[in-house]
Amino acid sequence: MIDSRTVVLAACGVSAGVHVALGPSHLEESRTLGVAFLLGALLVTCAAAAIAFRPDAQWPAAVAAASFAALLVSYVVFQHEPPDALAAITKVVEATGLVFALRLVRLRLGPLEPGVAGTVFALFVAFGLMLAGGAHG
Repeated sequence: MIDSRTVVLAACGVSAGVHVALGPSHLEESRTLGVAFLLGALLVTCAAAAIAFRPDAQWPAAVAAASFAALLVSYVVFQHEPPDALAAITKVVEATGLVFALRLVRLRLGPLEPGVAGTVFALFVAFGLMLAGGAHG
């Protein structure tokens, strides 16, 4: 049986691969947009690495969920053309990754662990860069 962690890792892999593959063509269109695509790939790659190397920690799943949410929101906000098949498939994969990442997250209120605060900060920096890339691309 495939577990939630495996689905999230697979979704991270698909998303990273697509964003890396499209990065160069988007760099030709707009440097900022291309960098945003490559940062999106880096973001989900880091989330996958954290899930792989810290399988018992809860924060990697939260980072993955936030990463997928950021990619989905960025696409909706900044896409100006009808989606093609690759975009539709990628967004379905990311939405699936989001759902399964949220399943991995257990709600626990309390102070953030030291590593989580830095991760949350970096995540929102990357999200801001993606937003800025789409707005000026």
